[in-house]
Amino acid sequence: MSSPVCAHKYELARLASLNFQISQLVYLISIFSTFISSYYAYKIVHRKSIFQNSTKLLLFQNLFSANLHQIFYGLAAIDRLYKAYLQDSCIPLRAEVDCVWFLECLVAGISGMIYGQTGLLVERACATFMMDYEKKKSMTTGLLIAFLVLVLSFGTVRIIVWDDKLDGYALSCNAFPKGSAERSSTFFSVCTCISLFNLLMSVLLRKYNKKFEYR
Repeated sequence: MSSPVCAHKYELARLASLNFQISQLVYLISIFSTFISSYYAYKIVHRKSIFQNSTKLLLFQNLFSANLHQIFYGLAAIDRLYKAYLQDSCIPLRAEVDCVWFLECLVAGISGMIYGQTGLLVERACATFMMDYEKKKSMTTGLLIAFLVLVLSFGTVRIIVWDDKLDGYALSCNAFPKGSAERSSTFFSVCTCISLFNLLMSVLLRKYNKKFEYR
């Protein structure tokens, strides 16, 4: 059995920092708040009859993505806090290859929220512009969009690290492998662009619907 790779001095200093420890506790509080607000959001969406079933499905998927991200980010925060209070001269690092599945779920939550917003816009656009968007057609559209969002969400990390040797080590599994740093930066840039696109399209779609609502 190979000996563990220990954290460097600057990583130990970061763990020992009071600001770092407080930030992890703040993360955990915000994560707990997400769980509570998601419960009430689920109840509201479930009871509101104004939402079509396809819209409800995609909203539930967005809630799932948000909570998936928070669960795994919370686990990473707990792991970092545990290491911060671990009185040991050697804080073991985690192998990047062992962190892929964890990172996959974490990033699936992030990308799922963003892709899910795009999916909701596509579904609402279909409801606005398609003729005879009845119950069966809307549900088929919703299921297809939800499936695509799910596949793309969980496939994002595999695309980012597809040619990475994953031979490095990290303090926590919420960090991208060092060999994929450039592609991970591109991913976050793309996420920002998609979010801005979603915001712009949602405003335009709302204005369009408002325009014809009063005709």
